[in-house]
Amino acid sequence: MTRYRNLDYSPLASRSGLGPRLRAAGTNNLLVLGGTVGILLVIVPLVVLIGLLATGNATDVVGLVVLAMCFGGGVYTLIDVLRKGGRANAFGAFARANDLTLVRGSTAAHYAGSLFADESHAVRESARTREDAFVEVGERFPTTAPRSSRQPNRPELFLRARLAGRATHDPPEREQLVTPELHDALSRFAGPYAIEVSEDEITLFGSHELDVVRPGRVQEAFALADELVTRANATLVRSPPPSAYAVEVRPTQSGSSIRARTRAELPQSRLRGPLTIIGWLLALMIGGPIVIAIIVSVLDGRLPRMDSAAPLVVSLIVIATLAVVARVVKSALTPRRDAKDGPPESSSPSAEPTDDLRKS
Repeated sequence: MTRYRNLDYSPLASRSGLGPRLRAAGTNNLLVLGGTVGILLVIVPLVVLIGLLATGNATDVVGLVVLAMCFGGGVYTLIDVLRKGGRANAFGAFARANDLTLVRGSTAAHYAGSLFADESHAVRESARTREDAFVEVGERFPTTAPRSSRQPNRPELFLRARLAGRATHDPPEREQLVTPELHDALSRFAGPYAIEVSEDEITLFGSHELDVVRPGRVQEAFALADELVTRANATLVRSPPPSAYAVEVRPTQSGSSIRARTRAELPQSRLRGPLTIIGWLLALMIGGPIVIAIIVSVLDGRLPRMDSAAPLVVSLIVIATLAVVARVVKSALTPRRDAKDGPPESSSPSAEPTDDLRKS
């Protein structure tokens, strides 16, 4: 039985109104980015269409189709943001009811997992228990540019926990970490996955979404994380301290009891506000086409054969655009830390993964 069976999972099934959805979306810069793009895709085609109708030039069928496609894409994006805002609101209510630490739309370079440590992924949303030997479940999101149009960036789940002590590296014991039964359960729940052990921290990276509003998913995530930690403590940790889990317990809003925090949390850091993110996007979407037009006009007439060079120029522009977009996304998700707080501390003695167990 999982130690977290008494958590109150009922908030995950609650319905959210428009106001709570918008507020929850406003606390996650990923959703702010998506919502801003969706609004622009809705407003700009409408403004262009009104201008065409006012001047009597709304006769270009191809142009009208393009405007309709942009408008439809914007509506779809806004609906998706509101749907995700409802999920975020339910997950936030679950975290508050159980006095869990909620992380939204933020890079986490102090996490030991390699995908977080190198900042190639950010925490899309997660809930973490507050005790020293914490357990955290959530979803991550790539901060890099998409590999291709067929492989868009999408959220994938992760499980993270602190062990009762420093892990050893004895291969026979390491192979006993994941039993066939646990492997089947993890594969069904997370899809192809990888497990990393770094000092006293273990991280599982899955390939499926957590899908927090799907009945039983979050509860199963805590149960599997707890089982993985139990096996890691038994097979990888040498002589865990007897008081590793014997710490003070306290009640939560849900009525369940969890272990009190015994380790100081990292200094608080702030993400950039929604208005800043919106300003960045407006500058990018307005200034970007102007910069591209200037580059093309400068190159026009200077290249000996523009027709043959055009594909290369377009490819370079696309690559540069994707790189700029990825940089904006990463900056939007990177917390700002005051100089007085000093550099981020590592959540384990070493942020470099010392053991990588991969399963498929």
